[in-house]
Amino acid sequence: MRGMDIYYHPDKYGLQEIGEINFSSGEYEFDILALWRNQDRTVVYAADSGCSCPAPFENLTLGDLKPIRSLDHFQEIARGMNTSGRDRSMQIVAMVEKLRDLGVPANG
Repeated sequence: MRGMDIYYHPDKYGLQEIGEINFSSGEYEFDILALWRNQDRTVVYAADSGCSCPAPFENLTLGDLKPIRSLDHFQEIARGMNTSGRDRSMQIVAMVEKLRDLGVPANG
């Protein structure tokens, strides 16, 4: 239940939700890239996928969150997930703009 709690109640863990992109190709599955900002203002992410039986991120812990080092790093992660046949390029661009507004460096 920890992961579900982090995903559905990030504020309880000192996280601010930035957003997510669901790259799934259908209604009975998920393929989510979620981003949060932690207490030291670092943007962190987690990715999870599966069928509709488990809940997204049900086993996620704070230790599983990884930092977004740069806009280039985020785009590399997102492009790697954008393979379902449903193009999410516009959502990726929108998230890049949001991350830029939060001060994430362009490269690094």
